Amino acid sequence: MSATKNPDQALPTNAPTITRDYIPGVGETRTEEWPIGERSDIKAKYDQLVFDSKIGGFATGNLTQLSMQSREGRASLVARFEEANPENGLNGTDTRVVEELYAMDVIKDISAAPYFSTVVATKLTDDQVAVVRKAVREDLLEAEIDGYAAWSASQKELRWLMLHGQESYYETAFAVRQSLYGVITSTIQASFTDINQVVNAPVLSNQMNLLLDALPSGEWLYRPPQAEHIGNGKWRITKEWQWASAWSKVYGGTMGL
Repeated sequence: MSATKNPDQALPTNAPTITRDYIPGVGETRTEEWPIGERSDIKAKYDQLVFDSKIGGFATGNLTQLSMQSREGRASLVARFEEANPENGLNGTDTRVVEELYAMDVIKDISAAPYFSTVVATKLTDDQVAVVRKAVREDLLEAEIDGYAAWSASQKELRWLMLHGQESYYETAFAVRQSLYGVITSTIQASFTDINQVVNAPVLSNQMNLLLDALPSGEWLYRPPQAEHIGNGKWRITKEWQWASAWSKVYGGTMGL
């Protein structure tokens, strides 16, 4: 069956039916629908939106899905768009941000433990640590160690731990990860400036600040951003900062002489 087209009735430029949906913390979506029209007109509108979407045309906004249905010479068209997210003020209003904070165990040398490296009352100098390592490495008895009587209590403690197989300790490290979800017209521009360098602490959203009292004091290493296509016209940009009490000076941190 075919339909007769009235030459005086063209497909409206603006969709006759528009539906908006808002989800707190996620953002707003818009659905535009041409519920019925002559098939060639609907197909032309479909092709226009597909073309504009591929080149990031302004007319498409943030198109995420396009559906055309044809039946008995008539057709309908449904276009879904991702709208601005008023809750996201950091990375543009057409992106959605998911923030995560991870804690992980890092195994470090026992001499780097705060008890031996930062606590004033028990801190060891580099030379004191070297003397202990030499004695342990050479399996020297107390009587065989030159100047053992002058060793500090911390040196003796370090030697005892190393002799009993305690040569490492667990330290907790943190990582802040921001995943930005956008569509083809989104402008995110994750920066590669200062990758693998110590930078200022990441800026968190108001929602995350309500959950966390404060980020731990220390130094944050900015890792290279990642970009990936996740289908359905959407992209994900991931930025990550890794925390340590102090990073090496080779990363722009404060650890070193």
